Amino acid sequence: SNETKTFTVQVEWSGYSRGYTVYEVEASSEEEAKENYYEGEQISREVVRDDTEAQDVSIVAPSNKAA
Repeated sequence: SNETKTFTVQVEWSGYSRGYTVYEVEASSEEEAKENYYEGEQISREVVRDDTEAQDVSIVAPSNKAA
């Protein structure tokens, strides 16, 4: 059948910023909806900016303060 349905597609991204965008897409299948999400209507966009990859805390040198 070639009837189109409305799919809600969530696209997550990460990198310098991360978050997700939600689209409503008219398509005849989930596959098609996922391929053509950018042709749909953007419903919402959430940006969760996070540049932290990991935190390493270490002592580089002992304290040289005179007692």
